[in-house]
Amino acid sequence: MQPTNGLTRVQRSSGPGHRKGGRLTTAEIWSLRVCALGPMALASLPFGSRDPFWPAIWTFPLAVCLLIGLRLRFARHETWLIGLLLAGCTALAAVLLLQQGVGGLPPHPAWARTSRVLGEQLAGLPRVGAAFPLQDVVLMQLPVLALIGGLCLSRVVTRTRDVLTVVVLAGAGYALIWMVMKFVSPEFILWRAKTGHIANLTGTFTNRNAAAAFLAVPLVCGVLLVADLAERTFLRANSDARIVASALFRRMPARLVILCLATGLIAAALLLTSSRAGIILAVVMGLVAAGLRMRRRLRRLGKAWGMALATAAMLLAVMTLFGESLQQRFVDSQEVDIDRWESYVAMLGIIRENALIGIGFGHFADIFPLYRPAAISPRGVWEAAHNTYLQILIEGGVISFVAVLVPLAYVVGTLLHSIVRGRADRLAPIAGLCVLLMPVLHAMVDFQAQTPGYALPLLILVGLLVARCRNGRTAPVLSKARDMAT
Repeated sequence: MQPTNGLTRVQRSSGPGHRKGGRLTTAEIWSLRVCALGPMALASLPFGSRDPFWPAIWTFPLAVCLLIGLRLRFARHETWLIGLLLAGCTALAAVLLLQQGVGGLPPHPAWARTSRVLGEQLAGLPRVGAAFPLQDVVLMQLPVLALIGGLCLSRVVTRTRDVLTVVVLAGAGYALIWMVMKFVSPEFILWRAKTGHIANLTGTFTNRNAAAAFLAVPLVCGVLLVADLAERTFLRANSDARIVASALFRRMPARLVILCLATGLIAAALLLTSSRAGIILAVVMGLVAAGLRMRRRLRRLGKAWGMALATAAMLLAVMTLFGESLQQRFVDSQEVDIDRWESYVAMLGIIRENALIGIGFGHFADIFPLYRPAAISPRGVWEAAHNTYLQILIEGGVISFVAVLVPLAYVVGTLLHSIVRGRADRLAPIAGLCVLLMPVLHAMVDFQAQTPGYALPLLILVGLLVARCRNGRTAPVLSKARDMAT
């Protein structure tokens, strides 16, 4: 009898998932697993991989995944995604060349502003983008490699439930370690002294919002798995709420207990971050994921009201335990929010001056002081725009913005299409959509999507889940088609 472990059953011989005559050897299979799962599990440990050294390190295993992926035949929707990613890379490369002055473009208008401030003519100096740092090239290619790595990883793992369970258990392990770190050494991140957020949980990240965004992913996956297991175990055979409640307490499955405990541990760690957007998005997307999974069961009014009452009870419990700290967080951040919106208006002026190709990647902190509004607080240095979309427009212009937005829109559209079509693997598109929408929405008010330690694991997971969205004919590498069903 063949083993049924969801992470180990693979067909190594040539088949419909390979090119004609191609084979994945045992060494290639394990190399693909290690090179994709390694960065996914470890990218958050070295301070969110924000040091220039670590993104370069993660590039090598993901490049190995790409090389192995050349031997696979991808499904139609995967091929379209890869094509859009490569087209985006081509557009970004063209922007880089233009920023280097290859096209003979005039100096950036910021030099004229600097000349007026200094009272000295600075005409003839190169464009700001000519000092483009090499580390930003690495950061630009990482999302592409991560998504393709996730597509390739889907060929050597089987059931979506097993993948999401591993994500939840790993998230619970991180949450437990981070909570111990907070109470044992609250002023340190590993061996480094904290420079901020002393009273909040930051884990191995330098920012509490990044830690909250990271924890929100396994939390949403945990809520989805709990809803899925509860629906399959109790609601499928029973429609009476009293019968379901009685069965729930009499024969609670061990897997459901473990998932509930792990999800609760992650939720406790998430609340300790006091991240407003992170907590709100995690709660909302968790409810959306559970609702999408149980949407057919919730069509009856009684069950819809039951879920609404359960949600209200959960929110009441959260506000009772943590309401004071969250309320204080909202009060303390009012001045920061006002400054942030004032700065967004000033950033629109930067975009208008050079909307096509931007000022040059990695140069926001160099240019923003020239446009910084006098009305905002003089404290602090703006190293990022606190809005990923505005920062892309500022540094890369409209061309770069479109190059990033089109593949992102295609991924979201693919996941939505799979949910509407109601494919057999229902968990994959729901989980993929909910975990992807969190950074998409969070990027409007913060820059956590630019943190490699968070973005890298997220995109590998999204790539894997997108590969499970079977829109049209597909070519699985797995040994049996039933292993793809959840």
